[in-house]
Amino acid sequence: MIRLLSVVAASLKNKIGKALMQAIEERVIAAHKFYVCTMLRTARNIGLFLALNYRPESLSPDHYNHMDMICFSKYPLQP
Repeated sequence: MIRLLSVVAASLKNKIGKALMQAIEERVIAAHKFYVCTMLRTARNIGLFLALNYRPESLSPDHYNHMDMICFSKYPLQP
């Protein structure tokens, strides 16, 4: 489990976040499904997950420190 993945703003244009997520997914063995969650107000994160083919799965209002969370999931590609 990865608890937090952050990229400094100066590196966003280099698509570091996308590359990190793809590297993680490629190295996971025998995963049934990938899950990611972010705050509903973080449009940049939501866009990243959608671009990586994650699909919205659930909303958790007032979930973490009184913030609304959105969770996404996707199935790993089969070799």
